[in-house]
Amino acid sequence: MTKPRRVTGRRNVQLNQDKRGAAKAARGAISRSSAVDATLELIDFRTEVFQGLDALATVGGFEPAKQARRTAR
Repeated sequence: MTKPRRVTGRRNVQLNQDKRGAAKAARGAISRSSAVDATLELIDFRTEVFQGLDALATVGGFEPAKQARRTAR
């Protein structure tokens, strides 16, 4: 579930122009601010995924699927 957006003040940061453009394109963002916002949300999501995987590993992980895998022909 996505956290509600909280609007904060303006921040000036120095970012690599190429990386900023790549983030904007990859996220389908309209503006630089929305690209940065989407990237920060992705970082939050990644953190949640890793926390979940750490918790899963703590309780012993998961068992492999019982079904045979299909092989490509």
